[in-house]
Amino acid sequence: MEAKFRFTATDLISKGRVDAANIQSIKEWLASENLPRLSDELISQFLISTCHDVQMATVTIKNYFRIRQSTPEMFSERHVEKMLQVGFYCVLPRRTADNCAIIVVKLRDGDARKFDFTEHLRLICMVLDLVVYEDPPDGLISILDLQGSSLRHLTSISLRLAATFAAYVQDAIPLKVRAVHLINGGAVLHTLFTMFAPFLKAQVREMIHLQTIGEEFHTNWIEKEYLPGEYGGYLAPIEVHSDATIGKLSLSQC
Repeated sequence: MEAKFRFTATDLISKGRVDAANIQSIKEWLASENLPRLSDELISQFLISTCHDVQMATVTIKNYFRIRQSTPEMFSERHVEKMLQVGFYCVLPRRTADNCAIIVVKLRDGDARKFDFTEHLRLICMVLDLVVYEDPPDGLISILDLQGSSLRHLTSISLRLAATFAAYVQDAIPLKVRAVHLINGGAVLHTLFTMFAPFLKAQVREMIHLQTIGEEFHTNWIEKEYLPGEYGGYLAPIEVHSDATIGKLSLSQC
């Protein structure tokens, strides 16, 4: 099910963010390929994320349908109650100066016995759907905070689902990934990166940064005005944004 977007393709066309002819080209292509119909709004998101390259957008859309249909445990099921008690999943309220959305994922309970990897990925995918709910960003920045994680958490990881998730983020989402910041992980962080590395393209690996939060991070990567207090920023704590995000998930039916 597509989200109930709070913008229209007409808005994006009037602002010069997408071309009506490109939307029509993709609608005709979808019909010729016997693929499900997509709203003009979702088509617009694919075009924005691929820098208006219609051919690249069609490839991305094919991957989108293929991965979502072949992995129902990540996309069709929407039961996430367990992980809502274990983690924070946030879309931060402010976009960067170049219109990038920022998401934060962080454990709130470090008990590895409560961690469900499938449900964890399912929630992240729901959050990714939500990122474009109000207005498509021009890029996506992710902060994955591993504070509280341990090697026991990694034993629950399914390599099959890890590979599928990596393929989805790299090749199928209507979002342009700009950077992924991994923080507070220690040995777990390096082990996690090693596990996922075989599934990552070279250009994506270059976007992943193992970070320490401090003035250098704020100067070179994300300014304080866009970050919660836990990361030296001026925004409200992560819990506030996680609660707001989960509320929006219900409203948007992402």
